[in-house]
Amino acid sequence: MIELRVAAKLVRSLLSATVTGCTIVCANSSLAMPHQPTSRWVVDYAADACLLSRAYGSDEKPLMLSFEKLPMSSDVYVYVFKKTDRVDLNLGKAELRFSGDPKAAQVSFRAATMRKENLRRLMLGADIDLLERAAKSGSLLVDARGEVNEEFAVPNLGTAFAALDQCALDLGRGWGIPIDEQNRMKEPARSLEPIGKYFTSSSYPKAALDKDETGLAKVRILIDAAGTPTDCTVVRASGSSSLDATTCRIFMKNIRFKPATDAGGNALRSVYVMSVNWLIGD
Repeated sequence: MIELRVAAKLVRSLLSATVTGCTIVCANSSLAMPHQPTSRWVVDYAADACLLSRAYGSDEKPLMLSFEKLPMSSDVYVYVFKKTDRVDLNLGKAELRFSGDPKAAQVSFRAATMRKENLRRLMLGADIDLLERAAKSGSLLVDARGEVNEEFAVPNLGTAFAALDQCALDLGRGWGIPIDEQNRMKEPARSLEPIGKYFTSSSYPKAALDKDETGLAKVRILIDAAGTPTDCTVVRASGSSSLDATTCRIFMKNIRFKPATDAGGNALRSVYVMSVNWLIGD
């Protein structure tokens, strides 16, 4: 899995598209005592993703660790929520570290503020192998410079992941892919070319630029066994109809995939979910 961040600036526009990923690097383990959970693991069956969460803070000082998983994907998003007074958007690199494991994982992060809740949301891209390492070690340290440097005790994470996997299977079935077909998948669908190639400054719709509209559009693409997108659904709207429509139009018209395959190399139908963040620069 490869991290891709594509950004292009013109006088008025900047568009970035992010695909999460990771690279293994060496790092020292932290000696700080990990945060202990203050609640049980909870799996949330949302319409567009499955979310596994656990609280580590208090009402006065909230702190939460969450994992998001999508059907037919090896990708996992890691989230840290904490109280903040910041309002800026921050992108960068972070490390995930595991107790007793000399290797750390370098991943990309995106930090933004949920203003209504006054919470800072740190989103990190990872994959299931990294989370299995966390479950085995019993702790996960998230180190994103300028954002968080927190270690979490994660007891029973393996059992919780099993519940998260079942949620993802159920969600995929709701999207039209039977569970037995999902379980056959060995390799998920991959784009034949970097997706960021098709999301540039010139892609920004004029209607959105004229209104100074920005936002993050999350879309679900159905892909047939030939690797061709057959449907695009906006599962989390950006707040701009032109940005949402342009995101789907680019996927349907321009992007082709190497289809998902089973253990025997046979092509399968699949789903692909991606968020595109549309921003206007100075």
